[in-house]
Amino acid sequence: MAATVFHSQEIPANVLEQRLIDQFGARWDTLSPDRRERLIADHRELLTNVAHAEAERPPRGEFDPAAPELVEAAIRAEARRQERIELIQRTLRPTFPYDPGSPEPDESRHDNVAFRLGLEERLAQEQARRWEVEQTLDEIAARHGIGRTGRHPDGRGWTLVGEGEDVPILMTTQNAIAAATTFAADLWPTGLYPWQDPALTRNLTGTGVTTAIWEAGQDPGIMTTHQEFMDGGVSRATQVDSAPSGDHAPAVAGAIAGGGNVDVFIDGNNMGRLLRGVAYESEIRGHSLDDFSVNTVASLLDGQRFTNHSYGEPGGWAIVFFQGAFRWFWEFPEFDKDPRLGMYAAPAQGGISSADLDAFVYSSEIQLPVYSAGNARFGGPGQPVVYLTLDENEAPVFSTAERAWFNGGLPGETWTAGSVAYNTVVNPSTAKNVLSVGSIQDATGATIVLSSFSGTGPTDDGRIKPDLVAVGERNAGLGLGNFLFLPRAGSATDHYGENDALRGTSFSAPQVTGALALAQARREELFPNAGPWLASTWRALAIHTAEDVGTPGPTYKKGWGIFDAVALVERI
Repeated sequence: MAATVFHSQEIPANVLEQRLIDQFGARWDTLSPDRRERLIADHRELLTNVAHAEAERPPRGEFDPAAPELVEAAIRAEARRQERIELIQRTLRPTFPYDPGSPEPDESRHDNVAFRLGLEERLAQEQARRWEVEQTLDEIAARHGIGRTGRHPDGRGWTLVGEGEDVPILMTTQNAIAAATTFAADLWPTGLYPWQDPALTRNLTGTGVTTAIWEAGQDPGIMTTHQEFMDGGVSRATQVDSAPSGDHAPAVAGAIAGGGNVDVFIDGNNMGRLLRGVAYESEIRGHSLDDFSVNTVASLLDGQRFTNHSYGEPGGWAIVFFQGAFRWFWEFPEFDKDPRLGMYAAPAQGGISSADLDAFVYSSEIQLPVYSAGNARFGGPGQPVVYLTLDENEAPVFSTAERAWFNGGLPGETWTAGSVAYNTVVNPSTAKNVLSVGSIQDATGATIVLSSFSGTGPTDDGRIKPDLVAVGERNAGLGLGNFLFLPRAGSATDHYGENDALRGTSFSAPQVTGALALAQARREELFPNAGPWLASTWRALAIHTAEDVGTPGPTYKKGWGIFDAVALVERI
């Protein structure tokens, strides 16, 4: 008598689901819809295989476990079981303990252990060559008669990172917060400020997340004892390399992680706690540019997924002090436009260039560097002047030869109120794989005002940069002047105020870094067992969720728009 074959396709999906609910219990409700559908399909396949095996089973009394067809079926079943085991191993991270109360991971690395071992090997390689790098940079400094760090006449610090075309490559801080304009304040707990939208809150503060910053100059350290970084007598800020503290690094770190602990007074009036950073309960690590290649890999192994870099190679016109007066200076007499503007830079001895950063992100996979786009736009005399340059022997000499009289202009062009300036973004923010951030004033409605200094695209190879924009200066029409309120060294409560010229892409970039930290915290809340996203995923998501204002579509001024922290978190 032939066996009756039962087809599992006849079982309704809700019946299969109920069977699985009985097996999984309360954990079923924590699974994603896609995960549930896969389990139902797997269960249906299992029942089908059982039905087929039942149909093929010999009649009772004639069962032979050594029958060729049964042996073959057993081999097929074992092969399917091994395939399923391999699939599970590719899906789950072995270093994450199972938590029955947690949602399923939406994606994860299958080679976590091997990946970390690879990073540790790379760190060892970078450490082995660090002395070679140091010696090379010392030789470059001696050849050009400069130090390894220094300060420009306008007060900005610089760090020597290499040499190109017989010219020293210097990385310079980019001086020139508005968590409300990037909407990050709406993600905080409600009641902190009147402009927050309670409907959007996610109670995110940055707790449990650590970011890192790299700084250029002679005093690139964070003032870790500033009250904005203190929490119960313990600092949330750490200067990894014990570099001396200056004014730039505390402001950058404060834009990310300032705790909102210090009251700001203007003309005797308490204006509130205006120094609060975007991820104001996060931890932050500070680094100088020394041993850059070593420390970036070490920070990745330490768990930092986002790093901030508010420095870049100077480009265009500069101001120098010569013969008792400040002079306009043009560094490259053979060019009428500065070749550094918009340049994609080749690898540098110190490991800090567009090419170096692209290679790092490609190989590290899960750490996203956020770079300021630079403040070179419109810099320069704006009209023909007598300026200082270099002769064929690199000796200073005065000249009146025609140049691009402002950065981003055409050779011979004189600046007017209607002038435009493109191709002013600077290395390393011209790298493809980093997230480059320009500066706008505090936004009022659907109109944005690009900061006059903010670096613009295209890059020399035609790509859109910056990728997006955030607030790097205040809108004077909203009160309190054009300048930002952020911590600085001096005393434990010292800060920049309405009369201090603090603005620049140096401070728009860390807002984005801080908001990415909030987004990371939210993702870890939703998917505690999930592996880290690729840096390219975070970059694409930040661009995709930017608020497109002004001219529709991406432009060389604003990139894809204003960074929108709420839209980013909602998309997660």
